Amino acid sequence: MLRMIVESLATQSPMMLVYFVGLVLAIVNYGKHPKPAMLMMLGCIGLLIATIGRTVVVEYLIFEEGFGSGYRFIYIIGNIFEACALGLVIAAVFAARTKPKSPRRDDYDDAPRDRREMPLARPKPPAEPRGD
Repeated sequence: MLRMIVESLATQSPMMLVYFVGLVLAIVNYGKHPKPAMLMMLGCIGLLIATIGRTVVVEYLIFEEGFGSGYRFIYIIGNIFEACALGLVIAAVFAARTKPKSPRRDDYDDAPRDRREMPLARPKPPAEPRGD
């Protein structure tokens, strides 16, 4: 049974590697961006748990119980868990973003609307020469 689990996990290793790299990147960037990094960590851990957990349970059912109707339930629960974890990863992309500064005219209500309303700049008086 252990051999079947390892073989099944080996086929999923590319995705698990991506989840692991995402987890490492989240840990590395936790100091700079704590909220997105935490969401990313939780999402990647959830995806790893869902992948490994579903594989172990399915292989156990095949080995111990034979083919049964439990697969549908396992895959539904696994998909719900993976969807939640992926939702955390997506939320990490948008977390803690600041609102961009907009150069729209609405942001400057106190500014004159027309050039004719703008005050004229007064010229500076010429600097007096120094008598060295």
